[in-house]
Amino acid sequence: MLEQMPILIRIDDYKIERILRGVQRTNNPAKENEGKRNLHWKELVHFSACHCVNHVLTSTAGKSLAETLEKANNRWWTNRHYKFHSNEHFLQVRHTVNAHLMSFLKDHVASKPIILFEPSTVSIEELEMELSQNLHVVSILGDSIQEGYIVQKFIVDESSESLALYQHMTTVFGMGAFKRLPDRIEALSLLSGKKYVWTPNIEDWKQSLDYMRLVKSLLPSPCLTVDEFTTFRMIM
Repeated sequence: MLEQMPILIRIDDYKIERILRGVQRTNNPAKENEGKRNLHWKELVHFSACHCVNHVLTSTAGKSLAETLEKANNRWWTNRHYKFHSNEHFLQVRHTVNAHLMSFLKDHVASKPIILFEPSTVSIEELEMELSQNLHVVSILGDSIQEGYIVQKFIVDESSESLALYQHMTTVFGMGAFKRLPDRIEALSLLSGKKYVWTPNIEDWKQSLDYMRLVKSLLPSPCLTVDEFTTFRMIM
């Protein structure tokens, strides 16, 4: 006998982040393109900086960190200076972010992470849904992830709401994906140079589950992805 399985719900981190920033997505491609042209300067900085980090950590040219980062900046840094308050602001932000990236890459980010800017999805049994998260940098502390790992994200939004979402979602995601909690969760601010650090334990994980349940209950339906395929299971 076949029994219909429950509809699968997925929460995507970028959709929640857009709500926190007050940005609404649309299913109209024309409007979506228009939205891309209207990106805030902070979003352009974030996009550029993440490409620079990916360029540096995947480079095999044998250049110094400073040379590799400069090359990455020349290739990936946004040229939409008109999105900034002024040309001086554009140059100042580029200089500041580049200095912070240099510090982060030199002292805080592993040179050979096991995951680099990879979107991943995991099923969370306790929440009866999937979480989809773009993992920026995941590094192991030993020979395998079971010996410990660190999750890092480059950010431009340092609001308490954004940081709480990242902390709780990463805690739940890490346990679901790797069957153990992250040893550290870090948020690296591109604009201020600050590093936010969390070291979750089991009690934190339980609180994070409650947080994600609350997020699920409050999200408008367009931000919940429903599996288009009806699934069944055999029951005896």
